[in-house]
Amino acid sequence: MKRLIIIFLAIAVGAVYVSAAYVSAAQQSPKTAQADKAIAAVDYPREVERGSDDRWRFETVFTETGRKIGYSVNGEGYILDPRGGKWVTRGSNKISRGEVKVPAGGKGRDSYWCRSPDHNLCNGHAIFTWSGKDDAGNAVELKVRVYLKHTGCPGPSK
Repeated sequence: MKRLIIIFLAIAVGAVYVSAAYVSAAQQSPKTAQADKAIAAVDYPREVERGSDDRWRFETVFTETGRKIGYSVNGEGYILDPRGGKWVTRGSNKISRGEVKVPAGGKGRDSYWCRSPDHNLCNGHAIFTWSGKDDAGNAVELKVRVYLKHTGCPGPSK
C-alpha cells in the first residue's frame, strides 16, 4: 500500500512541476514578443509656413528606438483644404509617398512639398498614414498631420 501512495504522489508532483514550467514559459513570452518588435516613431513639423514660391515643404523623420529590429513603411494620404475638400494625385484616390526603410536603431526620411498658387490649399492639412511591417512581421502604423499655414491668405482665387 505504501508503494502505491508514493507512485501516486510522484505522478501528482510531476504534473504540478510540468504545469509550473508551462506557466513560467507563458509568463516569459510577452517579454520575448516585446523584444522582437520594432519601436517605431515619427517626427514631423505640426505646422509649416507657405514659402515665397507658393510651396509648403516639410520632412518626415522615422526612427526605431528599440535598437533591435528595423521596419519599413509605405505612405499615402491627401491634402485636406480648409473647406473639407480632399486633394490627391491626378488619376488616384491618394497621394503615394513610396517606401521608407528604417534600420534597427536608425532613421529614415521622406521629404514632401505641395504648391497652391491659387490659394486652394492655404490653411489646410497634409495628412498621411504610413503603414508596413517590422523585420519580425509585426504591423507598424504611423500618422502624420501637418498644418499648411499661410498668414494673410486672400482665400481661393477660383
